[in-house]
Amino acid sequence: MLWYIAAMVEGSIGYHSPASAEIRVRALMEDRYVMECERCSACFEGDSIAEMEYDFKVFGYLEQKNPQKAQRIMQIVKKVAKWKDNDQTGFGLMYPTLGI
Repeated sequence: MLWYIAAMVEGSIGYHSPASAEIRVRALMEDRYVMECERCSACFEGDSIAEMEYDFKVFGYLEQKNPQKAQRIMQIVKKVAKWKDNDQTGFGLMYPTLGI
């Protein structure tokens, strides 16, 4: 589960917090409707599944090319996932500048 959540956080450059990514991943895993979000509408023509597939594919590629970076991202996402929702949102706003 952590891998998928980290893939969505990284793929969205912090648009998805660990909490919002987990909601989307769980919906997909439970074969429930994955609601459209602003990023999905803007970048994937409203196709939530295409958004998630893209994030998973790119993170898999990153993991092959730079496994240490993928591990760092997962470690950070694991820590941030324990924060309150508002704090996770702040993390998302800073994500593009963290230099992971």
